[in-house]
Amino acid sequence: QNDVLGEKIKLERAVEKLEVETKELETLETERERVQKELDDCEQKDTVNKYELTELERTHSELVANRDELKRENDSLVLPELKRLEEELEGLKEEYARQDAAYDKETQQKQTLLARHESLETDIEAAKKELSDAKDQLIKAQLEPERIRKQAESVSKAAENLTTEISKFQEKIS
Repeated sequence: QNDVLGEKIKLERAVEKLEVETKELETLETERERVQKELDDCEQKDTVNKYELTELERTHSELVANRDELKRENDSLVLPELKRLEEELEGLKEEYARQDAAYDKETQQKQTLLARHESLETDIEAAKKELSDAKDQLIKAQLEPERIRKQAESVSKAAENLTTEISKFQEKIS
């Protein structure tokens, strides 16, 4: 009986151990299913990420190619025009410098001419005054012969009168 009892205890322990292991196996099986599901999700995400990465790399390649093409077009279209505009700008700068120098020269000439004009205006005023004085003198000089003629007539009459008086006086005396 002890053997049977020992065997029974062993059997109960084995059953308990089996139940524990079965429970543990169920728990592990549940955990394995969860991990498998997580693995499947990760593999699916990895597949999606790989697809997206491939798409991004393809898009990147297209964008780089487009950029390179645009740069080539820019270099062939814009750069010559930019160079032409820069040359035109240089020409305009040189023309501006020439015009500025010409303006400065003309301004200097204008100042010189204005000073000369002012000097001539002063000379004209002096000449007008001189002319006016000369006209006054001319008018006086034109009147002078008449005055001298009248004076000459007066002197002549006076001389005649004196001569007449002297003759009369000499006749009286004689």
